[in-house]
Amino acid sequence: MSSGDGSGWESDRTQAWQQVRYRDNHPEATASTSNAASIDAGMHRDAAAHLATLLPSKQAQHTIGEVALNWLLSSENIPNEERAWEEIMRIKEMPVNMAQKKELKAQFKNANQGFEEVKWQRKKFWQRCKANFKDFFGKLELWQGSLKTIEGNFGVGVVSLFLFIKWLMFLNIFIFTLTFLLIVLPSAILEPGPSGQCDLAGNDSQSIACCVEQYQNYTSTSSDFFFFDLVQGTGWMEKTMLFYGHYTSEIYILNNGLFYDLPFAYLISTLLYFLVSLIAIVKSAARGFRERIITGESQFYCNLIFAGWDFCFDKPKRMIYVQKAIFNEIKGCLEAERLQTERKIPTRMEKFRLLLSRVVVNTGIISILLASMVAIFYVFTLSRQLLRTYENSESRMLLLFFEFMPYLLIVSLNLLLPLLFTFLVDFEHYSPIVVVRITLLRTVFLRLSTLGVLGASIYPIVSCYRHDGCVCRDEAPLCWETYVGQQFYKLAMTNALSGIAVTFFINFPRAMIARYFEGNRFISFVCEQQFELPGHALDVVYSQTLCWIGSFYSPLLPAFAVVHCFLSFYVKKFACLVNSRPPSQIYRTSRSNYMFISVLLISFVAAAIAVGYSLTEVKPSRSCGPFKGDDPVWVTLWLSFAKLPNWIQGFASFLSTAGFTLPMIVLLLLALYYFNSVTAARRQMALVLRRQLLLEGQDKQFLLDQLSVAWMHFEQSAILTVHNHVITRNPRISVSHDKHRTWFLHINNVQEEDKGRYMCQINTVQAKTQFGYLHVVVPPNIDDALSSTDVIVREGANVTLTCIATGSPSPSVRWKRDDGNKININKSNSVVEYEGEVLELTRISRLDMGAYLCIASNGVPPTVSKRIKVSVDFPPMLWIPHQLVGAPIGSSVTLECFTEAHPTSLNYWTREDGNMIHESAKYHSENTVGPPAYKTHMRLTIHKISERDQGTYKCVAKNPRGETDGNIRLYNPVETKNKGSKYQPPSINEINNFDQKSNSHEAGKGKKQDWLQSDNTSASVPLTAGLALLLICLMTVNLTFHQNANLYLTSS
Repeated sequence: MSSGDGSGWESDRTQAWQQVRYRDNHPEATASTSNAASIDAGMHRDAAAHLATLLPSKQAQHTIGEVALNWLLSSENIPNEERAWEEIMRIKEMPVNMAQKKELKAQFKNANQGFEEVKWQRKKFWQRCKANFKDFFGKLELWQGSLKTIEGNFGVGVVSLFLFIKWLMFLNIFIFTLTFLLIVLPSAILEPGPSGQCDLAGNDSQSIACCVEQYQNYTSTSSDFFFFDLVQGTGWMEKTMLFYGHYTSEIYILNNGLFYDLPFAYLISTLLYFLVSLIAIVKSAARGFRERIITGESQFYCNLIFAGWDFCFDKPKRMIYVQKAIFNEIKGCLEAERLQTERKIPTRMEKFRLLLSRVVVNTGIISILLASMVAIFYVFTLSRQLLRTYENSESRMLLLFFEFMPYLLIVSLNLLLPLLFTFLVDFEHYSPIVVVRITLLRTVFLRLSTLGVLGASIYPIVSCYRHDGCVCRDEAPLCWETYVGQQFYKLAMTNALSGIAVTFFINFPRAMIARYFEGNRFISFVCEQQFELPGHALDVVYSQTLCWIGSFYSPLLPAFAVVHCFLSFYVKKFACLVNSRPPSQIYRTSRSNYMFISVLLISFVAAAIAVGYSLTEVKPSRSCGPFKGDDPVWVTLWLSFAKLPNWIQGFASFLSTAGFTLPMIVLLLLALYYFNSVTAARRQMALVLRRQLLLEGQDKQFLLDQLSVAWMHFEQSAILTVHNHVITRNPRISVSHDKHRTWFLHINNVQEEDKGRYMCQINTVQAKTQFGYLHVVVPPNIDDALSSTDVIVREGANVTLTCIATGSPSPSVRWKRDDGNKININKSNSVVEYEGEVLELTRISRLDMGAYLCIASNGVPPTVSKRIKVSVDFPPMLWIPHQLVGAPIGSSVTLECFTEAHPTSLNYWTREDGNMIHESAKYHSENTVGPPAYKTHMRLTIHKISERDQGTYKCVAKNPRGETDGNIRLYNPVETKNKGSKYQPPSINEINNFDQKSNSHEAGKGKKQDWLQSDNTSASVPLTAGLALLLICLMTVNLTFHQNANLYLTSS
């Protein structure tokens, strides 16, 4: 075959693409193997036409990628930027490497310069800006790091709970902002207009004005119990803006004749936050429903296996938990299918047993719920009776307990009964997903029923059909709205504190016990905890329900809800990461969000019904609030509506007529029918596509049995195999296949020359190719011929060490000292490790002496190293800790000298006359080497000292680089003290010579700074009462001060 000769830009682009096809790019190789391959273009076309009639789907198979490519590389002009964008996307989706994609993209751009290219670049620029802007604000997002940590440990399903908490926190921030701007702020800064006065002299003592004055006098009584008022919302707290009773029904007068109607604003704010909450819930539910429809179209086991893994985990233990979770979900799905199959053909006895078990369980659960409701009602009534009985009691803690009895019971039931529901649902034999749903539904009903019973307990106290005075009955509060707000305030506080207490004081110790006794099955059963996503979600939804209901009676309760959501995030995070292990069931994000929003919507409806009934049916208090009077709150809306202009009233009236409502109903029905039809059509299309995929799979299986496959080495332009035949003469090459579906090229004993790009080609009419690159990795190896060996240098010189390593990929070389000390590159730079093939040491010193390790690694084991020993030569240096040593006659004494030298010095002792001291019964000489190896500790022990042993001793050190010695004088301190010293002090000339010798040493090399701070007071100088001894002391002190009591002696 030829390579497709053409002219112009189209020919160049076609030729660039044909590099993918080996038979077009290497015609000479194809010709050389024509006898083996026997492939002809005409035969291919005839064979393809024949195969098209034999396919299972009876449809001709087209190479979609090639067709799209031929359309893409045509010489047609590009009409607009949208088509340019589509073409670029097609280039990105091509099954070729990045180099070929870049080349095709460059050719496409060069052929389409002009206004379209400018528009394309502009579009890319704005997309890049948008992505950078989104990335920047993503980094500033709240709790981003915590969410990633939770995602890495527990997966995206659990993260959805924390995103839900974050979403609720921002919703509560909006509700708080709304109530603050419309209610709290105007009440704080505006002055109310004139109000009615109470006429106690007349018969108007039961008027609204008198009731207001009576309530104000009641709330003005001060309380000395700050803490109890804070937690109960009574006393000074009742007078704050937190509760309904603080706000008035007066009209606030503004400038220029304007006014601010606070009752209308109060009612509008309530309607607005319910409306905004509904819109947010519906929007989120619609998005979750769409995702659930998309992900729930085809629930095959392959999706669970291949798409169920979460790649965000970063800890092996969490991965093990997720593996178990996937296994349990597959097991649960199989169990659900088994139950469904059994349910289709059950026996009568099985039906009876299943029905009986479910009836018994549901009867028990209903009985438990009824008993819980009765208990809440009874405890609430008992609490009020006890509070009236012990009203004058001095025990404030007892009264506080009576006050919180109903709420403690409600919180306890909310904690314990869901555990009982989880235990009982196992006896009903539902499928796993039904178990989650029915348990969740029962728990939601439990929590809403507790709130309903609480409301039913409060309702007889606050409701009345007519007002005989300021209150309905004697035990009723003057401002029942504030009373209700106090109940929800206490319930919200109890719920928040109980959640924190359970997490840190119950579940945390359980988790610690479970970890300590990890192998104990009983302890694990009792103390080990899973992070139950539905239960934690219900806690958050329950708190939000309290906020919705209580916000009307306590306008600042949304602020408490914001704080509670903020703290709940960290409490749930602690419970997730510390107290719990991952759940045994996998929670996908779409399923979790759908579950959260569904439960939240149910709670929202319950809250809206409760508040709506209070607004429309229950009469407000006459003593407090914006709506005090005898008419329901809803009447305020109509009165405020009557004050609006006539055209607005007329338009609103038109919206309530049949002329508007009937057409709107018809339009909504048509829209519902349309969207339902679209959904049904898409589901049908998905079913058709699924069937088409099955036919496509059968067609490909049929084609795979008919096609021949060739393997080639692209760089070497060599055909390796054709079908089952090995063409190359390389005995290490072989080929195999799996029923003609998967073809394998085997290379035994891989060598470095085998690396490169390999191409698998299916010889159809239009050949299809697939590339793969073989990287041959070679372990690192250090070339001794090109690397440094052991070196010996003089102190102060510069040293260069070289280490050359080979391997594939290229290895990295790093240097370390064998003794673990730092490498001194120069006087100001020291490192533990140094990277690079060449290590240069400037002005080397004895401290740098030792073995250096050259370590080469490239990620391919084993890592290799070479040991290079660096020796530093320097002349001997000597230090004497004690120059004057006193010892009484008959005793033994040890003289000491410390030397440093390399090569190792010859060390010996002499007397002042120069005679060397040999080992005998009198003298014992001992030399201790190191560490380091260039240091030597010389010790001379003199036994049974006599008078002739007194005098000067020399320690001498010699090596090829030089020689040095030092003097030590031995005297008898007892004789000096009693009889006057026979010891002659050193002369001035000796001291001067000694100073010159020391000064010349200080200019030498490698002075050891670590010895300069040693014993400054080690010389033993006896104190005597004579002028000679005083002179000796003064000279010794002078010498010690000059030398800092540490002398290095070196030869000149």
